[in-house]
Amino acid sequence: MMNYRVTTLMLLWSMVPALCIGSSCTTIANGSFAAPLVWDCGCDPNTCDTLIIRNALVFATDLLIANPYFLVTANGSLTGTGIGQLVITGTISNEGSITGTYVRFFDQGKLTNTGTVEAGVLITVKDSTLNYGSMTGNDSLVLGYARRMRNYGNLNADVFFSLGFYENHGSTAANSIASTNWYYTNIGNTTSNSFVSRSFDSWPSGTMAVSGKMFCGSFDNSGSVIADSLIFQGGWLLDGSTVCRSAMVIEAPSSPFSIHLTSGGVNGSIVTRDLLIQEGVSLFGPGTICISGYSENHGHFGHILDVCDLSRTTAAPPFLDMNTGTWHPSVTFCTNTTCVGVGISEVLDQGTLRVYPQPIEGSFIVELPSALSGPLTVEIQDMMGRTTRRGAFQNTPLLQLDRGYEIAGVHLMILQDSHGKILQQPVLFGQ
Repeated sequence: MMNYRVTTLMLLWSMVPALCIGSSCTTIANGSFAAPLVWDCGCDPNTCDTLIIRNALVFATDLLIANPYFLVTANGSLTGTGIGQLVITGTISNEGSITGTYVRFFDQGKLTNTGTVEAGVLITVKDSTLNYGSMTGNDSLVLGYARRMRNYGNLNADVFFSLGFYENHGSTAANSIASTNWYYTNIGNTTSNSFVSRSFDSWPSGTMAVSGKMFCGSFDNSGSVIADSLIFQGGWLLDGSTVCRSAMVIEAPSSPFSIHLTSGGVNGSIVTRDLLIQEGVSLFGPGTICISGYSENHGHFGHILDVCDLSRTTAAPPFLDMNTGTWHPSVTFCTNTTCVGVGISEVLDQGTLRVYPQPIEGSFIVELPSALSGPLTVEIQDMMGRTTRRGAFQNTPLLQLDRGYEIAGVHLMILQDSHGKILQQPVLFGQ
């Protein structure tokens, strides 16, 4: 009788998947995540403290991985073959590849990625996310509310939606970026077609290129920012380079604030086609503001600031198209059509590339700097970024060009030589 009971219990136990409580489960073969034979103990992986994926695993339906620790090694991968959702909790370390249609890193803990993560919709709501590899949301990438993420690698998305604190030390590229609740800190390189942020802070090493509109509640730039248009409603420091191909609008919707175009001996510069400064905004130097189109000031210029409107319509200082604001006696308003000390060498250099006469009515001259060498390509873009003309020329001291069919207004002339050196210059076409 005793032997019968023991035999029966052993038979029943053999029919239950092995338990690995308090241990690790490691893959030993490629196959389905749910297949017991891919795991070293033939166990149910949900019962282990730690999952280690060293092989190529796949999943076809919804998959929840709730183990306290989850590791994908450099040779391992977890790939969705259908439209199933992948949700991973616990502490996550990915050195290999995680891909799927919908991937969510959920709950408290930390995510460290040194490999590749790619999904149609990628969401991370971990307390801390560190990316040293590549993270891609082909449709969207979302950082959860009040969560922190530092990117030292590459982050790519059609739409990057941040509800937390985001620091970009590497490369971030998206069609649209919205950081609506907290801070976007740019220490590396960011490119986007549109950008919205509650608070934007660019360090000296940071570069930002926005082909369309950039809107910030608070805007601080110690690096380089180029946008089609920039609108912001607060800030403190602009000791970097800020270039707007279309317009810069500085608003003061609630209370007055001051912007300083200098810090630690570094003078900031603003180059824009149109400039609008609303009442309650004060700009302090030393620094430079260069305007090629329409200028309107209802605020205050102070402390040895250099302000120049290249297309002024008035004959008396401050030479702005409209001014109801004030200025300190130390402010310098240019008396000719040259912006002094703009401080932008290869992006928008008023001093090395001369185009005249302006406004351009018919033929015009482009005076080239000696720094350009070899054959040149010349491209003209409108303020929507559309190329209206492109041609190849030999490098001579002067180029004589015809206006062609460019419509009236400010356009962007881009010159590139055979060594890749690029100069850009706004040009004004008349009626």
